[in-house]
Order: sequence, then C-alpha cells, then structure tokens
Amino acid sequence: MSMLNIGLSAMMVALGVLGILQNQRREGTRFEPGLSLGHTEESTSRRLRKKRDDEQCIEEPDWATPGSTTAAAPTQEITGDSFNQGSNGGSDRSGLILVLMSMLNIGLSAMMVALGVLGILDFDGKGVEDYSDAFIAGYMIVFAVLLFAYECMWWKAIGPINQSLRKNFGFMYGLKGKGLYLIFISFLTIGLSDESENVELQWATGISYMAAGFLHLFVVFAKPEITLKYKAPTRGFESKEEPINPV
Repeated sequence: MSMLNIGLSAMMVALGVLGILQNQRREGTRFEPGLSLGHTEESTSRRLRKKRDDEQCIEEPDWATPGSTTAAAPTQEITGDSFNQGSNGGSDRSGLILVLMSMLNIGLSAMMVALGVLGILDFDGKGVEDYSDAFIAGYMIVFAVLLFAYECMWWKAIGPINQSLRKNFGFMYGLKGKGLYLIFISFLTIGLSDESENVELQWATGISYMAAGFLHLFVVFAKPEITLKYKAPTRGFESKEEPINPV
C-alpha cells in the first residue's frame, strides 16, 4: 500500500509539471529548470511589455487616422450660374475662359440673327436664288436662337426649357459638340450668295463662327483641364434616372 501511494504521488507531481510546461508554452515562454515561478512570471511580463512597446513604435497608416491627410480636391465644375454667384472661384482662370467663350457665343448669335433678318428683308422674289437665300436666312435665325437659348440655360437654367433642349439638341451640351456645331453654321453662312447687300456682315459672321468653333475644339484637345471643369446645365434632370453625358 505504501509503495502504491508513493507511485501515485510521483504521477501527480509529473502531471503537475506537464501542466505548467503546457501553460508556459501557450504564453510563449520556456520553462527552465532551476528558475523559480516568480522569475518566470517576471520574464513573461518583460516580454509582454517589450511586445507592447514594439507595437506602439509602428506608425498607423494615414488612412487609419481620420483627418491626418488632406483629401484631393475634386474637380470644380463650372456653370455660368455658379460663376455669377461667385461659388466657383471667380478669379479662377479656367472659369474666366469658359465665361468669355459663352459671352462670345451670345455675341455670335446676335450677329447671325441680324444677318438672317437682313437676308429676309432683302428678299424680292425675282429668282430662284432669292428663295434659296431667304430659306437659308431663316435657318440661320433658328440656329442662332438655339445657340443663344443654350447659353442662357448655361447661365440660368429653366427646367422645362433645359429638358427640351437636352433631349433634342444634346450635342450642344459639350464643348466638342458645340464647336462642331459652330463650324457647320459657318459654312452655311459663307454659302450665301455674294450678291447680297450684306456681304461684309456675311463673311464676318462666317469667319467668326469658324474661329469660335476651332477655339472650342482647341480647348477640348489642348486644354483638357478646362474641359473637365465645364459643366452643362442639369436643371430639370435632378430627379431623373437619365444620365447627362455631354458630347
């Protein structure tokens, strides 16, 4: 019986030692014979403090700390209405160029309307060419009014009118489409009869339209930063699912 008790005691001691070894292995420590339990705990505590210090030395990435970095400013889109209200930075050079181009288009519209009205007033019906010139003069007035209406929408959009223009003349809602439109009208103007009494105004209008059209295309291809800031009027489409993609 005595020998049995001694054996059981030895087994319990062995199980206890194994349990201590397993616990220390889980905690990342190594049991060294001859070291006291207090010394082992002190060593474990020291390792944990060192690990904490190492983690604190690692800097957090910029995205993990709100407000630590300055987000890139979005491209500022410009309309005549926002420029007029001063919300887009009236001193911005790109905005000023877009405003001047819009005012140029309004001036060209006035020139073409004047040319069309004078062409209709010169109609005397003495030949087929007179009818052709009167027909072209009427078209020029319509095209000029469309250009003027769009520029007015760019400055101060009216929902129903802007919707109608966008659905029927969407090519005007971008600098490239508007530039091609101006070049097309310039050829229409130059194609009038040279026998008209308004030849000077006819050529001045045609050359001005062509120059303005090429100016729009130059801005599109050579100054993309200005094109990105150009924003077509969107009044009337805020609650619509239809996207507005200017040409």
